[in-house]
Amino acid sequence: MKIFILKFLFLILPSILILAPEVLGLPTNLNVNANPNPALEARNALEKRDPFNCLGSGECNHVEQEACRRAAAMFNDNTMYYKETRFASSNTNTGWGKCLAMWTCSNKADYAAGMSGWNIKWGLERIYMVGGCKNCGSYYFYASCRVTFNYCITKCA
Repeated sequence: MKIFILKFLFLILPSILILAPEVLGLPTNLNVNANPNPALEARNALEKRDPFNCLGSGECNHVEQEACRRAAAMFNDNTMYYKETRFASSNTNTGWGKCLAMWTCSNKADYAAGMSGWNIKWGLERIYMVGGCKNCGSYYFYASCRVTFNYCITKCA
């Protein structure tokens, strides 16, 4: 009898567990690679995206980097921003239009964390220094938040 029990434990039971786990009431759809925290799974997907793009309006060729840097400088380093915030500065060489510097989140709940003016300016500068954009562009922060340089002509800020 002991031999049968030992044979069952070492030879037959592992086969049952592998081939028919539902016999013992075990879950059958285990994904060992699944992340137990769905929030981290979404975060990982966001971290994999390219944090930069050089997109903007069709008039971006009229945007001057100097105007954008002036607009970015209007964010106060020590202020926390909790809603979409925009500043604009006029282009000086073309004589028309403005560069819009903006911090925005597409998911309104993401504003709760806020963003300091210093971090906003840091992200805006990265559009040119790291992202390699020439005129317009965006840098994506956490969740749905980003900073953007874009062309505007009316209702800029």
